Amino acid sequence: MRMDTRIHFYKLFAKRMGLLAWVTGILIALCMPFTYFVLTMRDEQKQAVTASEQMAWRLRDTVKENPYLWKLNAPKLTKILADYENQGIAEVKVYDTAGKLIDTETFTKPPLLEITGRSAVIYNNNVYGFVEVAWDSKGLVTSTLILLTAFSSLAFLVGVVLFRYPARIVAKSEREVTEAFKRLNHMSYHDPLTGLPNRIQLNDRLSQALKQSGRNRQKVAVLFLDLDRFKLINDTLGHGNGDILLQAVAKRLITCMRDGDTVARLGGDEFIVLLPVVYEGHDAAKVAQRIIEALAQPFELDGHELVVTTSIGISLYPADGDNIETLVKNADTAMYRAKEQGNSIYRFYSSAMNAAALERLTLENGLRKALKREELVIHYQPIIDLYTGDIIGMEALVRWQHPELGLVSPSKFVPLAEETGLIIPLGEWVLRSACVQNKAWQNAGFPPMYVSVNLSQRQFQQRGLSEMVTRVLKESGLSPRHLQLEITESVAMYDEGQVINKLVNLKNLGVCLAVDDFGTGYSSLGSLKRFPINTIKIDKSFIHNIPTDRFDSAITTTVINMADSLQLSVIAEGVESEEQLAFLLARGCNAMQGYLFCKPLPAEDFESMLSQRKRLRTEAIASGGR
Repeated sequence: MRMDTRIHFYKLFAKRMGLLAWVTGILIALCMPFTYFVLTMRDEQKQAVTASEQMAWRLRDTVKENPYLWKLNAPKLTKILADYENQGIAEVKVYDTAGKLIDTETFTKPPLLEITGRSAVIYNNNVYGFVEVAWDSKGLVTSTLILLTAFSSLAFLVGVVLFRYPARIVAKSEREVTEAFKRLNHMSYHDPLTGLPNRIQLNDRLSQALKQSGRNRQKVAVLFLDLDRFKLINDTLGHGNGDILLQAVAKRLITCMRDGDTVARLGGDEFIVLLPVVYEGHDAAKVAQRIIEALAQPFELDGHELVVTTSIGISLYPADGDNIETLVKNADTAMYRAKEQGNSIYRFYSSAMNAAALERLTLENGLRKALKREELVIHYQPIIDLYTGDIIGMEALVRWQHPELGLVSPSKFVPLAEETGLIIPLGEWVLRSACVQNKAWQNAGFPPMYVSVNLSQRQFQQRGLSEMVTRVLKESGLSPRHLQLEITESVAMYDEGQVINKLVNLKNLGVCLAVDDFGTGYSSLGSLKRFPINTIKIDKSFIHNIPTDRFDSAITTTVINMADSLQLSVIAEGVESEEQLAFLLARGCNAMQGYLFCKPLPAEDFESMLSQRKRLRTEAIASGGR
């Protein structure tokens, strides 16, 4: 039954029930006084009869004195009748046996309603006359009228209430139901958090846009937006603040829309923008760039200033699909390609992206099985002391030996593992395997050295990180001082308070801590000195062009001097030439790793190198460095 039909039925039912109640009240109002009247009149009738019997009994004494002349004794008759004044009697009449009126006594005005009682005057079984008493019915009539008025008024009021109140209740219910229906309808087509259209309304508008575009031969653009690193915001600032940020993002997106455009939220941090009328691809590109620039403005959130970046994929109708599902899917594919290539960019869909998306799906499915199938292996790259040339440590680097694709580059599967959450079990496996291997080499008699293991952003944010590291060290038997944990500079700089707490907990375990890829983030000296770290690793992007590039040379020199002032050791990554090595030695760099000495090796080859006691021997070291 439709909602409006149901409401109409309830209103009609309530009115009819109210009318029935009103009629019933009127009937009751009439019946009550009538009942009172009948019962009271019957009672007064009995009283009139009783009074006539009493008078007849007293008149018998008069008959007894003179059976023939009693009716002539008027004074005595009058005296007997007068004794009944003020006893509710209106009039008394005495008749002889022939019905002739002998005497009468009137106490009140003639009653409106006659209620009489008649009794015979009997002596020695002979009837000598009759006494007729007329009862005063004025009180009965008055009381009945009062009751009739009262009950009628009450019935009228009750009837009005019973007739009108249900209608008002239904009218109120109708308003409430209508409002509830509107709210339900709004919730059905809008996102409850941001108030933006949801997937249902988006599909409806997109369907209309495709039909309209087909008639007018225009293009339709679908923009798929995904906020970069939103999960990190949720994990660090809490889901409540994450929701507030989504609401703020939604408001900014609305300001970027043209008339007739639609921005919808699919869920999580995913939004879709529908441009129902575009003439060329650059029209959609302008909107995408406007969105990127709008979101690049800082957000104030719980005392934090956040800059939100977004990756946008764009598909066009009819070139990239002729139905809703295909257009959204292809825009999603283009968005992932944009995310892979960096932040705050947009990409148009191309058919070649399907192959990349299929490869990504294949990698994701294979990665979920890689641990069980023991397809993952660890390669170790030695870390060299630049003053002695000895191997003092090694960095554990995971590799994936895919049965069909061969050796898969970490740049392909590590970001995928981070995105899907597989980095948590993968990272723990790497940590455990590296610790077990290092302990095994120590037990085999090789010189003690530390193993350095990277912690990804998602690993570092996970709960129970310190407990997991403690458990791995205990199970492997490796001393904490022979384990170094690396976090990237971007992770270290995200939420300083939380990062410091986690680093302190790890430091209390006795492990060494290093900041990886230093120089690529936005860390400050003030922040860096508060972190309980031991080592800074200079990113290879700065090492690659030294000493020829004066800017990279200046940055590298500054980092080394800063680390020295903070009493931190420095490791240069990606050292590949003698010139680079000489530059680092001249400026006091402590250690290095790179292809100049050795590329990452499988455990067997690394062990063989240790057995050969390989050292870094270069002209720079031989000459005494700086």
